[in-house]
Amino acid sequence: LVYWSQMYRDYWRFGLNATPVLNGRWNYSNNVAGNNRDFERRGIDSRLKFNHESFGLQNETEIGVRIADETMHSEVVNATRANPRSGTIDQTKTVNQRAVNSAIFAENRFIISENFAISPGVRIEHYTLEKIISNTRGNSSNTEFMPGIGSTYRISPSAQMFGGVYKAFAPPQIADAISDAGLDQQLDAERSTNYEIGVRGTHKKLRYELAAFMMDFSNQIVKSITNTSSFANAGKTIHKGLEAGLGYELGAGFDVNANLTYVPVAKIESGQFVGKRVTYTPEMVSNLTIGYKQDKFKSSIVVSYVSAQFTDQGNKVSITELTDEKLWSGKLQGYTVADINLSYTVDKNLSYFGSIRNLTDTHYIASLRQGIYVGTSRNVMAGIRYKF
Repeated sequence: LVYWSQMYRDYWRFGLNATPVLNGRWNYSNNVAGNNRDFERRGIDSRLKFNHESFGLQNETEIGVRIADETMHSEVVNATRANPRSGTIDQTKTVNQRAVNSAIFAENRFIISENFAISPGVRIEHYTLEKIISNTRGNSSNTEFMPGIGSTYRISPSAQMFGGVYKAFAPPQIADAISDAGLDQQLDAERSTNYEIGVRGTHKKLRYELAAFMMDFSNQIVKSITNTSSFANAGKTIHKGLEAGLGYELGAGFDVNANLTYVPVAKIESGQFVGKRVTYTPEMVSNLTIGYKQDKFKSSIVVSYVSAQFTDQGNKVSITELTDEKLWSGKLQGYTVADINLSYTVDKNLSYFGSIRNLTDTHYIASLRQGIYVGTSRNVMAGIRYKF
């Protein structure tokens, strides 16, 4: 697989005068700033699968190689109300970022018996980060080695147990890993050891899956306590929870599906905020889908729920502005939204579809950063799909 994509995001907005509110209205200036970015992604992903009978067993092997190259160019254009889409480029705020990643992985599934199989594997990732701002260049690089093993055991023809243990990591963002002065912040990747065990199967018209999991993070990247403009390696965190899925064919074209993720434990285990809940980790996320299908017509109603979550490590409840950082933090309340999806297939080439997102137009806060970011309001989409 060879891929390439490019995306542009021009983001123009008015500036504010020193007094942000005048007579109950925003006091906009005549200045217009264009925070404009373009992104380019390209890469190669190659995989080889084959079966063999090594070690006197049936084996299924998969080997893969991936190379990815991503770049971002960001610039600020200083415009005016009279000429809102053109102006001079602020060279001090021009940023170029690049991330190059290469990876190789191998996995072998040993089929021990008709009911039991073990699948060990390993993945090696190497990435290089680069950031250029105001002609100042900074670099950072890292290599990660991630082993893992999983297994399945068939309890009966319609039920299977599964489990696994594996290492995982997430590299720091370029903006965090390299300062505006071009300094490597020496940020380690966020590393975790993940465990899961569960059962899945079917019984007549019923489908089910239940799994318990634990994610043990050895490092979390957070804002530096001593310098709020930089980031630091800090803290162990642990996540423990359950995931469940259930589906049932009701008959007459109706079916119902539900899933639930319950994470009662998501806490910081070291550093200044021991015992506090990890930011942006709701205790519960669930979805309920009722579907109907008749001949060429399909529809569904989806009700989704996300419980409350904290946005700062101190687990502050009230939503306020942190004046020293110009950031906002506090507790986000839980919310429930409903969606409707419709589709009609005319023939093998032509189909119609439509959806209503956030049917009840529920107002909720999705996140906090430099202000309050509201959730998506009610929106309607309709379209035609044609296959040549």
